[in-house]
Amino acid sequence: MARPYWTLDGLYSKMPKTRVLRLVDLDEEGEIVVSPEPNEAYKRIVIKGTEADNLIDSYLRGHHAVPLDVVPVELVDISNAILATSLFCYSDADELPEFYKDMHKAAVSWLEHVRDNKIQIYVQQVAPVIISVNKTRDDRMFSSDVLDMMR
Repeated sequence: MARPYWTLDGLYSKMPKTRVLRLVDLDEEGEIVVSPEPNEAYKRIVIKGTEADNLIDSYLRGHHAVPLDVVPVELVDISNAILATSLFCYSDADELPEFYKDMHKAAVSWLEHVRDNKIQIYVQQVAPVIISVNKTRDDRMFSSDVLDMMR
């Protein structure tokens, strides 16, 4: 399974940790706990991060195999920007602040350019693992008949 495109540190580069905490800490625990047992605040971030990654994949589909195993830094940045703006859904505020609206528009615009082939991203392909063995059918300990009887 591919790793998420977003990261907590990347999210904090788009939005101060204190603001993230205010948005996702609906249970008023006062912290974001990742491990050993993630708290609800972190789970809310994961939900919105997964949505951001799925949105990115929808723009990449057709050009690249998604989800990506190796994520270009540009997509990490885009995912964190979309994640940051989507956390406002947990807020009582009626409207997204202008700064975050602009950040979201820029991220989606960039993805549209990728989709329309106006921007090319380099996606490193993970080489398949090829395993060679030096055994033949004659090296089997049990014949096919014996193995079939065991089923």
